[in-house]
Amino acid sequence: MAAPKKPNTAPARMGKKKKAQRAAEAAGTLEEVRLKLWRALGRVEEILVDEGADATVTLKAAHCLSQTASVYVRLTEAGELERRMGALEEALRGRRGMASSGAYA
Repeated sequence: MAAPKKPNTAPARMGKKKKAQRAAEAAGTLEEVRLKLWRALGRVEEILVDEGADATVTLKAAHCLSQTASVYVRLTEAGELERRMGALEEALRGRRGMASSGAYA
């Protein structure tokens, strides 16, 4: 008796891959997200300085401020690391190009 035929899961895997790619594109760049967070921090600050704001709203705004600021800092650090890595990679490519052309010989 022949072994049962395995189902072709390639289309399902491709669908998941495309879905993940679309989600990444919809999320935007680090810089876009960072700018949105910066605007949110400004809005939270407005709530915090509002003298007429309810105590519960003020506490929620303070919590939001701490969470958003934390994410903002991590995104800023990630962006900086991304730029620095790009510069290092570019420098390395330049060195490899010089080495293969005999410039170091």
